[in-house]
Amino acid sequence: MLGGWQRSPDIFGGSSLVESDLMRSRSSHGRANVLLEYINKNYVSLNDDDMKKYGAEFRTVLDCIIQKMKEKNKKFNECYQRIFFAGSYWDGLKVGKPTEFDVDIVIKLPFIRNLIQETEKPRKEASQTTTKRTVKPTQFWQNVREILIICVNLHFCCITSYFTSMLISRLLESLLDCRRYLTQSQLRMWMESVLHQALGCFPQEGDSWVLYDEKQPGRQYMVKVRKSGPALTLNILLLDGFRMDVDLVPVIELRCSEHLPYHFKLQQYSDRHDTFFIVPKPNKRLPKADDCWRLAFHEQERAVLATYGAGIMKPVCRLLKKLRDTLDLPMLTSYYLKTLVMKVISEKEDDRFFRNSLVNLFVHMLVVLKHQLGLGSINYFWDENYNLLEECRREAVRHCYVRIKNVVEDIQKNIEMDPLVLARNILNDEEFRSLPLDIVEYA
Repeated sequence: MLGGWQRSPDIFGGSSLVESDLMRSRSSHGRANVLLEYINKNYVSLNDDDMKKYGAEFRTVLDCIIQKMKEKNKKFNECYQRIFFAGSYWDGLKVGKPTEFDVDIVIKLPFIRNLIQETEKPRKEASQTTTKRTVKPTQFWQNVREILIICVNLHFCCITSYFTSMLISRLLESLLDCRRYLTQSQLRMWMESVLHQALGCFPQEGDSWVLYDEKQPGRQYMVKVRKSGPALTLNILLLDGFRMDVDLVPVIELRCSEHLPYHFKLQQYSDRHDTFFIVPKPNKRLPKADDCWRLAFHEQERAVLATYGAGIMKPVCRLLKKLRDTLDLPMLTSYYLKTLVMKVISEKEDDRFFRNSLVNLFVHMLVVLKHQLGLGSINYFWDENYNLLEECRREAVRHCYVRIKNVVEDIQKNIEMDPLVLARNILNDEEFRSLPLDIVEYA
């Protein structure tokens, strides 16, 4: 059995997981590998110059806004901890151009140790409450009544002694519902109001604010704000016409050693990363569940990818995402693909597997993806009792399975004689036609 993956019949009639012919032969597939590396560099990876330029522009706007938020709102200034750069750009998994950035605004609130608990739900009901990246099927997370009664009703004075001012106590009180539960909607509304207070410091033109860099006179940015799920998205227009979106998400930081149950497999990362975030992500299936929070383990996942992944598995993941986009399979979210890559990385006892060529590892991951879609299961990395695909329609999973299966069979059948089969599957028609003649002739 390869990498500890389950051997069982595919729900759509496919074969069980085996190593691809390429992996068993250990062939380097020189021409195919040169082609795949060219595709990765020129059609998938971000341009280094663009990353440097627009990354700096993004930081300038963000630093300016955060500073104004701290200046204009004393509560925010008290509870603000730091910004955490989340998402595929910061993981090194971004495909295309640096036009989208994810930023977590880390908020510190007075939680008391060991008083966040899990609430049991029947399996059928729980399958409707969970969202990807959160919890096991029979459980969901929320801030249960005990923690908030203790903090607010019974020992309100201990909060004021723990913090340097009453501001945080008042903020916490404003975020509670009538049952004394912490509510995500109130946190999002408060963050939106703070953001607008900050933007109000700048001149407004129509529905945009004109931000300027006080350190570099003459540099301006046009900024709009729109709501997007739990995020407030900044639409930023630069002077050269380049546009970028920055998602600002307020998150609350907790300690893994104090607030996570034993079945989350975080032990090997707890020494370096002993905190996680709860994110105010609305659950569309539970529109009234305002006290349910999504768990996020950004630092731990970054550590998994860095185990062996920095050198070779990140390009593999980016190629999978590019193929997903070319095939127009939006159901295969970036997090699903990242989860499969983390699974393969975590189950290797040494780095010999990762000495394979890029083409071998890419095809192997395609086989893994096909297999898991056939099973109808991509298990959550931190708690394998939870299947990320449970909330997906069976027809959508089957459609993805068939498309990926066809790609795997096409590549495995033709790659020996025709390495361009990789390009035909990964690139769209326009990109394929733009391949340089020397690359096409070499392949």
